[in-house]
Amino acid sequence: MDSISNYLRAVLYGSRNDRPRALWRGLVPFLVMLGLTFVGMTVYVSVVGSVVRAWDLPFTRSHDLFVVGLIALGSFGAAFRLAKRIDRREYVEYGLENSCSWWTDLVGGLLIGFGMAAIPSIVGVALGYGEVTEVFRAAGGTGVVVLGAFSLFGLLVNVVGEELLFRSVMLQNFAEGMATRSYPTTGAVTVALVGSSVVFGLYHIVFQGGGGYEGRSLALVISSTLFGLVWGVAYVSTGKIALPLGMHLGYNVTNGLVLSIPPMAADATLPTLVVVGAIEEWFWESYALVALRTIVVLGLLFTWLLVVHGRVRIVEDIAAPGTTGRASPKATDTAGSAGDDD
Repeated sequence: MDSISNYLRAVLYGSRNDRPRALWRGLVPFLVMLGLTFVGMTVYVSVVGSVVRAWDLPFTRSHDLFVVGLIALGSFGAAFRLAKRIDRREYVEYGLENSCSWWTDLVGGLLIGFGMAAIPSIVGVALGYGEVTEVFRAAGGTGVVVLGAFSLFGLLVNVVGEELLFRSVMLQNFAEGMATRSYPTTGAVTVALVGSSVVFGLYHIVFQGGGGYEGRSLALVISSTLFGLVWGVAYVSTGKIALPLGMHLGYNVTNGLVLSIPPMAADATLPTLVVVGAIEEWFWESYALVALRTIVVLGLLFTWLLVVHGRVRIVEDIAAPGTTGRASPKATDTAGSAGDDD
């Protein structure tokens, strides 16, 4: 019995007793979030859906986003609380702080995210692939402010939760785990960036988060992974969550409340500032639009990094253990246990 216990401890903790291996620190909070979200969505679809249908209640996409936001608040909140408990990091080590530079990056990220969504759509209209068909669609004309607030709440909670879990927790712990195995820091961060982005892409196919017309498909995995890489590049280039948080939120809000493009433009239950109709549907449903968005956002991101931060680089501290009660990587290597810890 003791041998089984020792084996399980070795698998979970390695040679250390203060916190689990980096792999589990990155994955367990994600799995907890996934389980809680699944339970919440199951209850929502079965119970709330039945009530809405039975009582013939008016239920729009904005109401849907609000309820999903409440579910996300619980699932992501519990997952992040667990992550902080087993990870033993301070909030600032997750890229959260109250400083002028942090808020500047957040605002800059919002603008970059807006450009990522808006510029390709403007190009599509300019090339004759679409046309503006409506300005300020009030989603039926009643309660537009409330519906807009519901939508914004849902978008905000999901974006904050995803950025904290996939970038601050998963990417950072994956990078630390790779670095303690004597990988070069840049390589460790790069592998962690790709790995966390793939998990991010696969996660979206489970609940169709941000899926749009792609639904549960390979196209959704590819686009979500690609955009996850972009958010991740912003994170590893600054060491803070502000820039990717702003970019992600700006993109989602623009696509949800500012612009409505084909084929989602047919959904008349979401308040939208500008509605674009399709002339050439292939453009709005193709990888060409995803590629154009990626090119635009990378151009805007690198410009911001060069102008505001002075250079484009990987912040190597991302792969370093936190400062709370933990040895530095060099000290761990000297003790000869780096390969066993994470």
